[in-house]
Amino acid sequence: MLDDYFETKEEEQDYYKMIAFQELFKVLRNNFLNIRELRVLEIASGEGQITRKLVTIFKNVTAIDPKLAMEEDYENLTKEIKYFNSSEYDCSNYDLLVSCCPCGLSEDIIYASKRYNVPFFIILCNCLHGFKTKEEWYINLKTKAEPAVLYKGKYEIWYLTNLKDR
Repeated sequence: MLDDYFETKEEEQDYYKMIAFQELFKVLRNNFLNIRELRVLEIASGEGQITRKLVTIFKNVTAIDPKLAMEEDYENLTKEIKYFNSSEYDCSNYDLLVSCCPCGLSEDIIYASKRYNVPFFIILCNCLHGFKTKEEWYINLKTKAEPAVLYKGKYEIWYLTNLKDR
């Protein structure tokens, strides 16, 4: 059984995050002619684990996080060391918003997506955010994200929206 393969919970979560991003690329390939040309904003980039993968696929990636801990520089990467706030940040120059475990920023990303009509992809964290269960938290987000496509994996729930409208 695969669950017995991982030595730590972090290894297992990393594995499932990579599966989630593989699904993202399948969806993008089915909805965009040239995904490489998409301008991507990665929100809550953290240590840059996902950023390093994004820069290998997309020509234009911006990573935003107040504690961005990524020392490498890439020609196609812009780093912004600051908080993301959907009411202040202009997302109109991006084709896709991406985030992995953005915690309290999940709703902000959804608002930015709707405000600027930009599709988003979020792998949600496992925090409860004041709700009694994760399922209640996910339902709360889904109502704000509609119309959205919901995909449930072992640890993640992610949403993609507006893809056909772009």
